[in-house]
Amino acid sequence: MKIGTSLAPSEEKDLIQLLRRNLDLFVWAPSDMPGIDPDVACHHLDVYPTVKPVVQRNRKMGEERRKAVDEEVKRLQEDRFISEIKYPT
Repeated sequence: MKIGTSLAPSEEKDLIQLLRRNLDLFVWAPSDMPGIDPDVACHHLDVYPTVKPVVQRNRKMGEERRKAVDEEVKRLQEDRFISEIKYPT
């Protein structure tokens, strides 16, 4: 967490105390909040069913970055934080 530099010293002190008192309310990793109800938070794509989808060209990533992305996606799927959805095309 970053605390803005524009806070007065007393406000910064109060904010830090508040955060420390409520430390148990914060989530530090997706695994800390398994099974979030999709009614609470869910991302979806608004698409028009009458419009033909356009296939975008694949973007190239370096090998190191691709591995990091694959590992993160796998971890988020294992934590049931994200799931793959297949749209009919």
